[in-house]
Amino acid sequence: MPKKHLFITLSPSELIALEDFMRLMAFQHKYRARLRGNAIWMSSQQHKTVEQIAKSLNKSKRTIYSWFKQYMEKRIDGLKDDDSKLTPEQISRMMEISYRSKPLKHGRERKIRWSYRKIAKWVKEQWGITISHERLRQIIRKRLLNI
Repeated sequence: MPKKHLFITLSPSELIALEDFMRLMAFQHKYRARLRGNAIWMSSQQHKTVEQIAKSLNKSKRTIYSWFKQYMEKRIDGLKDDDSKLTPEQISRMMEISYRSKPLKHGRERKIRWSYRKIAKWVKEQWGITISHERLRQIIRKRLLNI
C-alpha cells in the first residue's frame, strides 16, 4: 500500500504568523525553534514530504512527525522551546549542583563543574524529567547571563 503524504495547510494569516515567528527566532538566535518553523513552512509551501524534510534538515522522520503534531495541537506555541519542564526551584537546585566543591587533601577545596550530560542524567534521576543536555546548556547559559 503506498504511503500517504502529510502536508500541513496554512491559511494566509497562519503563514504570515509562521514567517514572523521564524524571523523573530532568527533574530533571537533560537536555532531549534526556527528549524521547527522551517519544517512546517517546507511542508506547507514547498509541499515536501516528511522524508524529504527529514533529509534536508538532517533529522529523523519521527522528529518531523513530532514537530508536526506539536504544531497541529498548539500552532505557533508548539514550535517554541519549552522551558516549562523544570520549575524555577528545580533550575536553582540544578545550578547549585552544577558547580560544587570537592574536598581535597590538606583541607583545601576545588570547584568541579558537571557536564551537561551528567546534569541531564541527574535531573532524570531526581525528578523523572527527561531533558536534553543541549536544552540544559541553553537554560544554564540563559540563567548565568540573566537574559
